[in-house]
Amino acid sequence: MSEILFETKNKPIGSFPYIKFTNRNLSSIAHYHEEMELVYAQTGNLSAFSENKKITINEGSFCIFMPGEIHGFTLVRDSNGYVIKINLNSYVENINFEKIRLKNNIISPEHSLYNNLKNIIEAIQNEYEEKAPGYEFAIRAHKNCIISNIIRNMEFEIIDKEKNIRLLNTVNKFLETNYSQKIKLEEIASECHMSKFYFSHEFKKISNTTFIQYLNDFRLEKAIIFLNSTNFSMTDIALQCGFGSLRSFNRCFLKKYNISPLRYRKTFI
Repeated sequence: MSEILFETKNKPIGSFPYIKFTNRNLSSIAHYHEEMELVYAQTGNLSAFSENKKITINEGSFCIFMPGEIHGFTLVRDSNGYVIKINLNSYVENINFEKIRLKNNIISPEHSLYNNLKNIIEAIQNEYEEKAPGYEFAIRAHKNCIISNIIRNMEFEIIDKEKNIRLLNTVNKFLETNYSQKIKLEEIASECHMSKFYFSHEFKKISNTTFIQYLNDFRLEKAIIFLNSTNFSMTDIALQCGFGSLRSFNRCFLKKYNISPLRYRKTFI
């Protein structure tokens, strides 16, 4: 698979999974990674999408994203989710996980796998928090149970999404370099060797959003970094992130996060 973007942090270390039991107000634009990701809605419902479908993760339910599966989360205030990412590259069984897509990403309390999976996650949480001798071995064993349970008990299909991943990869690399500049649809379409009409159609199909909305979300994520790590004024952040004006920045930020950037800084930083 081509270079991983956006998930260079928050990755498993070898065969030990990435674990985070506190993810408040989970939000991210369309992305993908090499790992299988398990998300549990602890409090509140989580809003997500996977490639061309919208997903609601109701409180108390699980959601599984397979390696290479393009997905993201839409901000829902006052929600919290568990995230576990599992590296599947070290396994010798001949299973190409990147080409597996679950027919239903959600494991609700009514699912036959639910109680078993919930017990495994609770065991991982106890081991992770107590850190008794040998806890890493115990967590790896529980992690393997998650994988085998999913493969054996969930319906899936084999697909090939390499073309989609290449397109998203090209877009992300271009935006990472040019997000602070004015970007025309014709420019990004040309970068992807497509007409602007064909690019618009293909991009919306794989990311579940328009390119303009994706670009705004990309810039807003950069703005969050500036808000969290600098004392720049709102105007400076707006311009640094490619918004044409402070008014435009405020409007987009408020629409996505239901809070103004100034109030966000005062409230959360």
